Amino acid sequence: MNSAEWHARIELRGRVAGAGFLIAPGTVLTCAHVVGDGEDLTVTFTERPGSAPVPARVVAHGGWTGAGTDLGDLAVLELGREMPIAPAALAPVDAAHGTAPRKLVVYGFPAGFDEGTLAEYRVTAAQLIKREWIQLEAWHPGGQPLAPGFSGAAVTLADTGEVVGMITAAAGTRDVRTGRMMPTQVMARYWPALDCLLRAVHSSGGAAATGVLIGSTVAELTAAQQAGVRFIGLARNATAARQLDEAGCETTVTSLAPLLEAARSLQAR
Repeated sequence: MNSAEWHARIELRGRVAGAGFLIAPGTVLTCAHVVGDGEDLTVTFTERPGSAPVPARVVAHGGWTGAGTDLGDLAVLELGREMPIAPAALAPVDAAHGTAPRKLVVYGFPAGFDEGTLAEYRVTAAQLIKREWIQLEAWHPGGQPLAPGFSGAAVTLADTGEVVGMITAAAGTRDVRTGRMMPTQVMARYWPALDCLLRAVHSSGGAAATGVLIGSTVAELTAAQQAGVRFIGLARNATAARQLDEAGCETTVTSLAPLLEAARSLQAR
């Protein structure tokens, strides 16, 4: 059974506005259209019964300007306190589609389901629409439509619980069971810290928490810190080393050779 504690309900001025998901102990991702003006914003983790709403504020925005088809419908929320919850695990890029359709599960909060409800979907095709969205269609013809309240919800692989994207739009009518998700690689365009997480997943072949990001810039270090990913600085000159050190980099190397040698020794055991 997959843990669901990282699924989040987003409330704006005390009313349910949509869904989101915990990506780091103090960070939640959702849609920009869910958070509106960001005033009086709270997040509730409904799979932790009795837990109080956590104040939140918008700290990054994808540039969404208000229309349903505008790009960049992503908001990054900083929680008022870190949560003792394991964050969502990310699937490798393109894991949502394959030779056979993969069942996807979405956890949202439509009207009448303040505690949350599930919907099962699949990818219509791997083709990106406007380089931004992937179209989804219901796994079963009579399944739960992606009604308001699902926006911002993580789209997960049914068999692993790993996140492949985020719901940004529904069909607009209850009779048409399609929707759109923003895949994680597109989300990473708007929030570089997510790119760090995806790279950590790729490097470790598993959870981001077991991966390490190697980078040369303060921007990469900052993104890794925001995402909670371990970081090793690669500084090929004294200026780069000083900049990384001043930015809080704990481990810096001047060459990848020692790391590669350590990796080879581990493989040889």
